[in-house]
Amino acid sequence: MTKRLPFEGLRVIDFTHVIAGPLATFQLAMLGADVVKVEPPGRGDQLRRMGGESARAADGLGTAFLAINAGKRSLALDLKRWPEGRDTALRLIAGADIVVENFRPGVMERLGLGVDAVQALNRRAVYCSLSGYGRHPDWAWRPAYDHIVQGVSGAMWTQGEDGDPPIKIGFPMADTAAGYAAFTAICVALIERNATGQGRHIDVSMTAATLAMMATPVHGFLSTGQMPPRIGNTASSGSPASGVYETADAPVVLTANTQAQFRSLCEALGLEGLETVFDPLAWRDPAVDLSHVRDTIAACLKQKNAAHWERALNEAGVPAGKIRTVPEVLAETCMQGRGFVSVVPDPAQPGEGFQIHGTPYAFDGKTPAPSGPAPHLGEHSRTLLSEAGLSDEEVDALLADGVVEERRA
Repeated sequence: MTKRLPFEGLRVIDFTHVIAGPLATFQLAMLGADVVKVEPPGRGDQLRRMGGESARAADGLGTAFLAINAGKRSLALDLKRWPEGRDTALRLIAGADIVVENFRPGVMERLGLGVDAVQALNRRAVYCSLSGYGRHPDWAWRPAYDHIVQGVSGAMWTQGEDGDPPIKIGFPMADTAAGYAAFTAICVALIERNATGQGRHIDVSMTAATLAMMATPVHGFLSTGQMPPRIGNTASSGSPASGVYETADAPVVLTANTQAQFRSLCEALGLEGLETVFDPLAWRDPAVDLSHVRDTIAACLKQKNAAHWERALNEAGVPAGKIRTVPEVLAETCMQGRGFVSVVPDPAQPGEGFQIHGTPYAFDGKTPAPSGPAPHLGEHSRTLLSEAGLSDEEVDALLADGVVEERRA
């Protein structure tokens, strides 16, 4: 018997676009929620035109969009058409459990869909707002994208080594942090709502989410008042043995932070004479030159390939791994065995499959999978409006006036 997904029966009205907001609602969809993606007619979510093959993007099915919108339904609705757009959206919201938006603060209020209007209509609704800097008036008005927030938050300054220019993290970390922060907060608010019957307004700041991901350097500054050092590939422990090393064929990364790990490393490499340098206090002293430790380890590791050292060091109790590319790690049994990648029908190529990444968690040994592919723009417009109680005549009038758009084959 197939177990019920945790969020089956919940309705999410999703006014989000690009990455942070859609990533949060994607997690809800993966757990069984019915996610209604509300998009502007004609163009839809900006992410539809980004990523992958140009033909896909031109058709509004760019791979970046497909990756985090699988399992959702699309309603193409012009929220700027007053009052028809607002009134139609409120019909949907009246029966919703969760409302998520990531416009700049104030936009939803101007559209008549702010948290006060929504909770006056539906007190049980959990309302989540994502923005670059939160709702403080000094910053709320500023537009934000991932790379801007990476710079403003200090994340770029934590990358690289002293003397390097600021370096952007190689994936949209600020968007991702905000998306998972929103998902977590929504889950917590749902638990409370189920106990009290009252929804909450959640305010997620991309900048705050990024800083929360940077707990180590942030706490380092808060406790000492000093700028955290830029340590590049060196482990945050300061151990001269930890970090990235070249082998005969590929780089490995290893950690020897404890005395037991350091001793095991020396034994595995046949370098027992190095054991005497284990002194975490000295590692933090810039006056102590420990470069000979790293040089000795590096020379030894170059004698054999990465696969050998990965197995030998892990078996010796030293955490180590060959540095892999994305395709390489996806092919490993640790990912294959948990079903991290699933296949859904490809909306751009009927009869073909499209691979979708999964969640970082599994339930009862199984990673949740999307219920279906990402939608075409307006693919479910008529169905969704009918479910909200609009008559066929009302739907036809909205379509005729251009307030609503539906996909035609």
